[in-house]
Amino acid sequence: MIVIGLIGMPGSGKGECARMAEDFSIPVFHMGDLVRDLTRKRKLELTDEHVGSIAHSEREKFGYGIWAKRTLAKIEGLTLQPNEIIVIDGIRGESEISVFHDAFGEDFKTVAVKIPEEKRFQLLQQRKRSDAPISQKEFSVREEREVKWGIKKALEEADYIIFNTGTLPELKASFMALLEKIKARSV
Repeated sequence: MIVIGLIGMPGSGKGECARMAEDFSIPVFHMGDLVRDLTRKRKLELTDEHVGSIAHSEREKFGYGIWAKRTLAKIEGLTLQPNEIIVIDGIRGESEISVFHDAFGEDFKTVAVKIPEEKRFQLLQQRKRSDAPISQKEFSVREEREVKWGIKKALEEADYIIFNTGTLPELKASFMALLEKIKARSV
């Protein structure tokens, strides 16, 4: 099994990469879904403030690798062929990477999706999710929170980088070519 961990600041395009993988019947595990599920379970509205607060408080309470451990629990038991791929969407820091490295060893590879900050803000507003920032101030607060979780270092140390500076079809082509490259190296 090959495990691809997607890392990127909010709005970078990592979710688009995850959707592309799903379109090709590659199993995808969205770490953010676990956070949103817990937020709903606590009967809170899915705003950036609530979702971010739940994500952070769980990290503070159980350690910064908690969301990776919870994702790993969902992955365990999956039976795949040696060169089959799964994707984990939404890695936010080194502690999470560490959990996945411990579980999958050399079969775990990280992919950073990078995009200019001003374009990310625009894309976040366009996707109209309930936790999207509605102002530059909210965007900045979210950025600071993500940085505290260790995402900058995780981005810097990624095994592979995709620059999302073109069109959606160009991002798709880059991501699919990278998946093939990773798959070929694992054989």
